[in-house]
Amino acid sequence: MKTLLFLSFAALVSTGFGADIVLKGGARIHAPVLKETGSATVVDLGYSDLRIPGDEILATYEDQAVEGTVPG
Repeated sequence: MKTLLFLSFAALVSTGFGADIVLKGGARIHAPVLKETGSATVVDLGYSDLRIPGDEILATYEDQAVEGTVPG
C-alpha cells in the first residue's frame, strides 16, 4: 500500500506545469520552460535540456494553474 501511495504521489509531482510549444514543422513539445530569450527558448525534457531557436517557434501556450486543482 505504501508503494502505491508513493508512486501516485511521484506521478503527480512529475507531471507538473509546462508549456505547449508549436514548431514550424508542426511538431509540438510539452515541457517546462527554463529560459526564454529573444533568440531562443530552453525547455527541460527531464533527462536533458533542449534549446529551440526562436525563429523555429510558431506559438507557445502556457499551462494555467486553476485554484483547487492538482497539476497533471
